[in-house]
Amino acid sequence: MLDSHLMLLAIKNTVEIRGNSDPEKQAARLSCDPGISRHLVAVAQNGGLRARGTTKGIGHDHPKTRPSIVHGESHSYPVLPLRDIVVFPHMIVPLFVGREKSIRALEEVMRNDALIMLATQKNASDDDPSPDSIYETGTLATVLQLLKLPDGTVKVLVEGLERARVQKYSDRAEYYEATAVALADTEATSVEAEALARSVVSDFESYVKLNKKISAEVVGVVQAITDFAKLGDTVASHLAVKISDRQAILETLSVTARLEKVLG
Repeated sequence: MLDSHLMLLAIKNTVEIRGNSDPEKQAARLSCDPGISRHLVAVAQNGGLRARGTTKGIGHDHPKTRPSIVHGESHSYPVLPLRDIVVFPHMIVPLFVGREKSIRALEEVMRNDALIMLATQKNASDDDPSPDSIYETGTLATVLQLLKLPDGTVKVLVEGLERARVQKYSDRAEYYEATAVALADTEATSVEAEALARSVVSDFESYVKLNKKISAEVVGVVQAITDFAKLGDTVASHLAVKISDRQAILETLSVTARLEKVLG
């Protein structure tokens, strides 16, 4: 029964990031339950979401050694602009990708076992955003699965790892590419953070009782989180707030300040 429920969660919470036609501009928000996200990946694979090889060579599972991330170090990454969603660290998110630049960025990541920078567009209706139209702070992510669909779009399962800030975009034309620096959390273990964390959990329990769109399992997941930084990100990913507010939380490196923003 749990596996069936998780499959429904995966299907219901799919996020679309598409190209030119009007239906493709509609994107839904998603945040998979972090505590069951690994189970969700396994269930999705066993339930028929396992990617298959294609003649164009872009459909496949992607089990790999996760590239290391060192806070403060700068590296070059392909960039995937997102519409109407902010991906936080610890989130596992399925996305539908339709823009050619984005598909080429994913192909590059798959070829080189690299990380990808997920960064949200400032204007979701912009089909070809300039670098200035993409938020500088995003999330470094790894690609867990990639599947090319018959209509030419790509379904990809990504896992957010760490915050990063874009320093400079390259002149590469075939896809977005930027040099970005990995960002570290601050004030993650203070007494104030501990007190705020208790308030966040309490308020979130009340919030879930009023918001029937959030599954009951999420409360138990949140209650079990002992990492205050992860707690803030997890709760933020479930709040029904504006994209600009989510982005502000993503940009907040101080864990105490982040928890304060989550509390509102």
